[in-house]
Amino acid sequence: MATPAAADATATPPPPLPDEAQQKIEEPGKEEAAKIEESPAPSPAPAPAAPAPASESGNGEAAAEAAKEGEAPEEAAVPGPVDDSLPSFKEESYFEKDLKESEKKALHELSDKVEAAIKAKEFVLPPKVEVVKETTEIAKVDEAVIVATTIEKDVKEGDLEVKIQEAAVAVIAPEEAAPELPLSEAPKEEEATTTPAASSEAAAAPEPTSEEVKAPEAIPKVEETPKLEETPKVEEAPKAEETPVVKEEVEGGAPEAKAEEPKIEEAPPAAPIDEAPKDGVIVAPPLVTETTQVEEDTAPPEDLELWGVPLLPSKGDPRTQVIFLKFLRARDFKVKDAFAMLKNCVLWRKRYGADKILEEDLGTEFEASAFNHGVDKEGHPVQYNDFGAFQDKDFYQKVFGDAAKTEKALRWRVQLLEKQIQSLNFNPGGVTSMLQVVDMKNAPLLGKKGVRLFMSQALKLLTDNYPELVVKIVLLNTPWYFSTIYAFISPFFTQRTKSKFTFGGSSLFKFISPDNIPVQYGGLSRANDTEFGGDASASVTELVLKAGEKKTASIEVSGAGDTVVWEFALVGSDVTYGAEFVPSKEGGYTTIVVKPKKITSLEEPIRNTFKSPEPGNLVLSVDNTLSRKKKTALYRYIIKPPPAAV
Repeated sequence: MATPAAADATATPPPPLPDEAQQKIEEPGKEEAAKIEESPAPSPAPAPAAPAPASESGNGEAAAEAAKEGEAPEEAAVPGPVDDSLPSFKEESYFEKDLKESEKKALHELSDKVEAAIKAKEFVLPPKVEVVKETTEIAKVDEAVIVATTIEKDVKEGDLEVKIQEAAVAVIAPEEAAPELPLSEAPKEEEATTTPAASSEAAAAPEPTSEEVKAPEAIPKVEETPKLEETPKVEEAPKAEETPVVKEEVEGGAPEAKAEEPKIEEAPPAAPIDEAPKDGVIVAPPLVTETTQVEEDTAPPEDLELWGVPLLPSKGDPRTQVIFLKFLRARDFKVKDAFAMLKNCVLWRKRYGADKILEEDLGTEFEASAFNHGVDKEGHPVQYNDFGAFQDKDFYQKVFGDAAKTEKALRWRVQLLEKQIQSLNFNPGGVTSMLQVVDMKNAPLLGKKGVRLFMSQALKLLTDNYPELVVKIVLLNTPWYFSTIYAFISPFFTQRTKSKFTFGGSSLFKFISPDNIPVQYGGLSRANDTEFGGDASASVTELVLKAGEKKTASIEVSGAGDTVVWEFALVGSDVTYGAEFVPSKEGGYTTIVVKPKKITSLEEPIRNTFKSPEPGNLVLSVDNTLSRKKKTALYRYIIKPPPAAV
């Protein structure tokens, strides 16, 4: 059931059919766009109104042109052709000459402030003092020993103080239990310990048979004797101090089931030293140990770095001002706020161990939710985030099973981000930020407490300590309830960060070349590709088909025995694809390589191989004559000559 916020964002409940639901996601219309603006949705500044989930192949003008040509709008939620008319998202300049006068002044002020603060050791962590007090109390109840341990930790670091208390109780059984009495000797033990009154009654009772004595699970003999059950003296015998063995025989049966054992669990707490111990309890004086550890930040202040960039301006590293400008832009060039953010970031990294996190082995169990892959058209490294992974119950338990697992997952995400930062170049004019792709397909609702907590912790950590490291955030497959998710995450972002959001399935191809997009997102990039990996000659070619149009692409094969390897990807659905080989020699026979077949949709690109018997042309055909929607096909190829004769 949709939440009220989600209902307002969608106006109507989600349609039941998948195609219609997808259309609803990608084609919210004017009403949906207006409501996303009111929520408020991110809007590129100073660009047009807030972006809404994409419904057109490129933009409004493309849709209008398609309408004039009698075409239906292109399918939604799929990557579309490159649209160069969209605003560029190139990074802002980090050269001082390109800054405004007010921005230059703020940069100089921050540089002076950081220089003075580093020399004054303001970026050094205060000494960390940890006092551990361990108290052990021991009590002995009959033959059992109870050990209660309390550990109190008092950690102080400057004005910060954390107190932790842990307690544990252990019950230690006697090392040697009372020896088991052989059943064959039981009558002798009974005769030696039974009171005179009981002996006279027992003499009149019939003697137990040998089978009763040898039975391992037999009920104690005294209870089996009818006369003994009626004799109150036998029942009172266990209470007498002088007859402990009869007490064991009547009440306990087997030696390990003594009547006194429950008293070990219910033993009273150890009495303080200044009080007299209770009956049956022996209390030892408590043992108290106290240790103190002092940890100091001994790193030389002048060697302070952030992501491998020196922070001391007097060192003259041009990358230093790039770092300063990132913090200034994150705080609207307010020097005081930017300095506080930078200082807090440096101190957090020292406490969290962020500079050494790449050395940690955090496993691979979280890779289903995020990974780094390739670069965009501007050279920014790309990180993919799959929110749908949290729908898997096993994966959900790996992340949110307990507090320790969640902390490990969060640390893993920080490590993944730090790995991506290693590929950045913080020189002015270099690539100083990355592109984030967020796949919202099957993303869980925020009703799950674990998801909400993890998202809030991750977003706060990233926004506080990684300013201006993301150039654009591309949202794919946004669900109908995205407005609810956005309402939750938007308070963590500044307006500047919100302007970096872009929506729509087609937006991925606007920023990233197909050969750099993973196959699961409609691209042509495969992990550990032995055919096309690293082959710069295998460029990607686009075939744009209008409604009712058919196109072909020809690949020339010059030699007999050459092998052609090609890939075909479709942006959209419902086209007919085929391939045939046409010999160059007149009168040659055309060979059907791929029988024409209708493609409804492609999860991954099609890869084919053909060994040419003679020179000719491999012809790929894409038929869109039965559709009223524009389509885009992508293909690339390589030609391998025959192996040299040995």
